Amino acid sequence: MVTATAYLYPWDVVGDPAAAERVAALGVDSAALAAAYHSVRTATPFHR
Repeated sequence: MVTATAYLYPWDVVGDPAAAERVAALGVDSAALAAAYHSVRTATPFHR
């Protein structure tokens, strides 16, 4: 059986009330949230 996991960073979901629905709409079986990662500066499509 093949499964799919969405890998997320905290800034992908924090402060986004639609995050759970958006991840569910991807059709994945599970989501993995990074608890620790090196320091980065990033631009994402959902946060300014």
